[in-house]
Amino acid sequence: MFESEGLDVQAFKSNKVALPLRITSRIENPFQNQSEVNEEQQMTLADLKTFCDWLEKKPGYINQLLLTFVVFLSETGTRFSEATTLKISDLTPKDGVLICELRASKTKLRPVILFYSKPYIKNWMGTHPEKNNPQSLLFCEKKGGSVSYSNLLKILKQRIGEYKVETGIKLLWPEHKRFHWLRHLMATRTANWPRQLQEFYLGWEISGRLGSYFEGRDPSVIEKLKTHYLEMLKQEKNPFLARIHPNWLEEKEQINKAKVEDELTVKIKEIMAKELMKMEK
Repeated sequence: MFESEGLDVQAFKSNKVALPLRITSRIENPFQNQSEVNEEQQMTLADLKTFCDWLEKKPGYINQLLLTFVVFLSETGTRFSEATTLKISDLTPKDGVLICELRASKTKLRPVILFYSKPYIKNWMGTHPEKNNPQSLLFCEKKGGSVSYSNLLKILKQRIGEYKVETGIKLLWPEHKRFHWLRHLMATRTANWPRQLQEFYLGWEISGRLGSYFEGRDPSVIEKLKTHYLEMLKQEKNPFLARIHPNWLEEKEQINKAKVEDELTVKIKEIMAKELMKMEK
């Protein structure tokens, strides 16, 4: 399936991830004070993926809306207002990824890269009430209206509570940063990017500097963002990749098993050779 997307399969096969989330000293954090973020950001990408797997099994329009929205925010780090004003026409397939143009950015028009959100968005479009209208909002209420922050936040809190009751797992998601916390997550994940590229991607304006001087529709800028983003997915061993390539983890385990078996075979042959030499003496 990765081949069909024009991407290297081996570059994305790896083991299960548990990524500790904290804002490093390298980032100028425009959100909250440093100590508060460090104390509360304990959920991992693997935890989020497990919650999304649970939520995906829940029927109903609002559950599918919430699922797709959460995955989208986790992948892009967009603000709630930026995501809820997106139109279907703002998504453009290109070289195995989706390029999403954020027209309502607080700074200026900028693109974000979507890769592991693709299957979720595909499923969501099967449910979308106005899927045949490119000018319709990408995320909308069942009757086509804009999504309410308070309503969706209420549903998220309810589902997190239900998840704990059904699975016995407490999702360590900071209570007062529900959706915006996913933006913190993206800030952490992009910490090793070139500073100006990170500022542009997240739409930051820091110390009067407007998210660098990149142009949102410049093909070279989009290619640079794509390169850094896909490399980041590989380095963090992102668990959502298994959603795109279902046999991803299984194939990795089979490779490891075969490697162990090969090592044992070599060791057995060495022992047998030594025993034969003793017998010949």
